[in-house]
Amino acid sequence: MTKAMKSILLLFMLSIVLTACSSNTEGNSNDSSSDDPSSSEEKADGEPTESEGSSNFEDLGMGDTVDLDTNVGSFKVTLTGAEMKDKVQGEPTQQGTYVITKLKIENTGDEPLKVEDPISSMSLYNDTKESDVAWLLLGDQKEWKGELQPGESSSGELTFDTEKTQNYELALRYVDGEGKTLRWKFSANEMK
Repeated sequence: MTKAMKSILLLFMLSIVLTACSSNTEGNSNDSSSDDPSSSEEKADGEPTESEGSSNFEDLGMGDTVDLDTNVGSFKVTLTGAEMKDKVQGEPTQQGTYVITKLKIENTGDEPLKVEDPISSMSLYNDTKESDVAWLLLGDQKEWKGELQPGESSSGELTFDTEKTQNYELALRYVDGEGKTLRWKFSANEMK
């Protein structure tokens, strides 16, 4: 009987050790991805991580300009203003309001820049965090496209049909070796 109890006790201890080891291994694999020495070396090199790079632009607002060097070219983008309307070109809103963002883009590179490249990667977020794609290019002006030569700038408007909320963020996704997003934050009170 003592031999049977020793065997049971041994199996019980072995199962505890195996369970503990397998939990430890899982924990180690999760920890190693967040504490990877190579990633901490990259951080030590002064290269910002994606979250650190994003945090540099957390406080963008109306009137703020950002100078970018991306895979589509080098340019500056400024959110010069925004307004809300119930109708655009005679069409009533389907979501609650039209948010019309006013932008200025300047080519700071050495090559021509297609205006549609930066604006095609813009979207609007509201308090519910739903992303809305630009519904149309506003107004009587020509479609906002074409090339900007080095040093040239262009101003235009992007219209979003979105829910009426208190806060909005205009997001610009861009690639400069890794994908990043800039956000201009503004409230309904700041709009006309």
